[in-house]
Amino acid sequence: KELGLAEYIIPDHAERCFDPAVSPLYLNAVPGNGDASSEAAATGTGPDTLRFINLALFFRNLSAKECSDVMRKMTFDNRSRKTVCSILKYKDAELPSGRADVKCLLKDTGAEILKLIIQFRNILGADTDRIESELEDIIEKDEPYNISMLEITGRDIMDAGLARGPAVGEALSKLLDAVIEDPQLNSKDKLLKLL
Repeated sequence: KELGLAEYIIPDHAERCFDPAVSPLYLNAVPGNGDASSEAAATGTGPDTLRFINLALFFRNLSAKECSDVMRKMTFDNRSRKTVCSILKYKDAELPSGRADVKCLLKDTGAEILKLIIQFRNILGADTDRIESELEDIIEKDEPYNISMLEITGRDIMDAGLARGPAVGEALSKLLDAVIEDPQLNSKDKLLKLL
């Protein structure tokens, strides 16, 4: 901003991106001496995580769509763009506290993105202790939150008599919802009975 380039690079959003309230950025908000390797060691994160969090902080006053458009114009790689926009999509959302709600959010975001969302929200002052605890426990216990984690496949459902097509995916989705609520249902026999 000091060089006056922001108005040329992101003319529609320069003022909203260069928000003094965002400083100090993530590297200054975590313990360590400020270099990326010590920060990664101190926080258990890698350089990509630090970069994604910094970018999300920089673009935090933009919507996920606006951020996507700006990052595309700035020729960021797709992974960075999608990751930062996923963080921003949940920047103002109420963080779930119940186990099933955390697994539903995991289903939508995946573990890597949810961890980034939690770090981002923590830096912005949100109370993330409960969701962090639930997330760690879900991952540690390997509780299903994704269709690929079910003990049943689309082939099993078709073998049980359901015709090939979109109905198989819908059945798997409904079974996943049941398993998210009650992980004890995640066995092939129990899931087939629920069909």
